[in-house]
Amino acid sequence: MKQVHSSVTAPLILLFLILAQPLFAGVPQTTYLKMADNFFIVYDPSTSMDVPYKQTGLTRMAMEKKIIRESSASLPELSWQAGLYPHWKGGLWLSGSPEAFAPYYRLHNFDKKAYNLAIDRLPTTPTGPPMLQIALMKLEHLLGIAGQTQVFLFTDGKDSRIKGVPEPAPLDETKKLAKNYDVCFTIISSATGKKEKKLLDDMAA
Repeated sequence: MKQVHSSVTAPLILLFLILAQPLFAGVPQTTYLKMADNFFIVYDPSTSMDVPYKQTGLTRMAMEKKIIRESSASLPELSWQAGLYPHWKGGLWLSGSPEAFAPYYRLHNFDKKAYNLAIDRLPTTPTGPPMLQIALMKLEHLLGIAGQTQVFLFTDGKDSRIKGVPEPAPLDETKKLAKNYDVCFTIISSATGKKEKKLLDDMAA
């Protein structure tokens, strides 16, 4: 199952709505039913996100951080495994190397206080070029944990593959992940170009 959202402002409470719902609608209580067992948020700190977002006075990157912070505030603690990772954080990517993942919050039990501290540390200045392909390659090494995993992928659909370097195309990698793992993608898109919009639509098909 894959989903795509074309507006970066739409999912302000998206994480809460997908990951947890009240057990009985309309009944005030604090009991929730988990809609996923694990979740990752994949943050895009690239140069292409360092541009104004509409008339908000924020860059796309700052809006990403705002969305994640507001969504996290709505999340109850329901014993998830959770992770918060960048697409890329500079340096050499060595496939599968623990040092190459550069997490803001390494995959482990969800601790809301610690997770919120990690969100506070999310950069709002770019750390490198767009690396969508690296983000998806990371997930191949992080998925496979027990239960269903929800991946919230922030992206404008751009990558920086180099001719001659054996890195998979984002669409091919997404299809492989969806085939091999119990994973649901929610793509929070800020794509503006036709090529990038089509890529993200195809990734969500």
